[in-house]
Amino acid sequence: MARAETAIFERVFDVNALRDPRAAAEMKKFYDTHGIVCIALKQKIQVREVVGQMVERLLGQLPYSDEYMLNLKSESGRELHIKNPEDREEIITELLRPKLAKENLKRLEVSAPPHREFGAPCTAQSFHNPWANALRQDPEIYHLVTELLGYTHINCDLNRSIFLLPGQGQAAMLHWDCDPREQTPGSENHIQGKVCFTDGKFICVPGTHTEEFLDEFYPLYDPLYPGRKMGQAKYGLDPGKDPLDLFGRQRAFTVPGGSLVLWNTKLLHGHPTLARDEGISFGCYLGFHPEISGEERKVRQALHREGAVPDKWPSGDKVHFLPAKYLIFPKVLESMVAKKLSREARAQLLATRVTQKGKIVPHVRPWGWTPGSYTPFEFTPLGRRIMGLEPWEAGDARPAKRPRVGVLNSLK
Repeated sequence: MARAETAIFERVFDVNALRDPRAAAEMKKFYDTHGIVCIALKQKIQVREVVGQMVERLLGQLPYSDEYMLNLKSESGRELHIKNPEDREEIITELLRPKLAKENLKRLEVSAPPHREFGAPCTAQSFHNPWANALRQDPEIYHLVTELLGYTHINCDLNRSIFLLPGQGQAAMLHWDCDPREQTPGSENHIQGKVCFTDGKFICVPGTHTEEFLDEFYPLYDPLYPGRKMGQAKYGLDPGKDPLDLFGRQRAFTVPGGSLVLWNTKLLHGHPTLARDEGISFGCYLGFHPEISGEERKVRQALHREGAVPDKWPSGDKVHFLPAKYLIFPKVLESMVAKKLSREARAQLLATRVTQKGKIVPHVRPWGWTPGSYTPFEFTPLGRRIMGLEPWEAGDARPAKRPRVGVLNSLK
């Protein structure tokens, strides 16, 4: 299978310059042409502060015994442990190194939350956190997204954070998260995205989002993939059935730290892996879509109130708290999760289940927040509408050609 050729964005747009209609028009033209755009978020991300928050929440609240909690060795050889507040700054320094020491990488692989291989944990803290929520409701990001999507009544999906270790990453086949056969001309587009707090990657085939491409794609590929149900999530491709050489045309774009990359949901894309000599990739997913229904709003309100994990991804796929292979292979579940649990956690979370073949195997229940550690994020009025906690006001949902600053200021 062809490897994705490394690429850099021809242009990275400055989020602070996009209130200028000319800059916004250039961004829109770039996005419409390529199906993807990269925006520098500048001072919106304070890397050390964000990484410190991620460490405390994603790793500090794991129900592991002390020996499996995050522990590193400083450059001077001093032992660092996540439960020692005095070690916080040195831990952040070690995690932000461009190349981790081998011993520290091994320790991280042990102390990482589930979904280490993919690099995006499904714990409650991964979905509900200040670093993602501040960006979800950011007025400048709202402006640029409405400019790209073409309507004002947008909602942001509730998605997880990115904590991808060197040498990790599940290189998925090229795919669409939603079935491209249902992406009809004139339908409202969704937009997918991720923020890279540190340097990241994104794999895609530029230009595959257009109606011209899809018109060419359907008659060539549909006969090669018979029996696929309409509406299938994660619609993937096989390099052995690729008459347009899409695998050969894929590119691995470098996403500079402190940047937001947004792509059209019709764009063919894949997931990166990190080399052993790269730094940790920190970030979060950030996607937008049309306003949700009243029933979906009730679900969002409950998730926000309780700090709970969604049942499904925006694509319709079920959210799995633990990777599927942990459930298929009991020994993997034992080594990757069960044996790491503290005595108290084992009593609360360790159980058994019966497989389809009638075999009794160990099972670990999903965990949430430690008592008293979750407080619902205080969204602004604008943020509550973006997150679907409150409806947008009735009226014209089409975007103004220029941001309506007076209206937006009243929502801050």
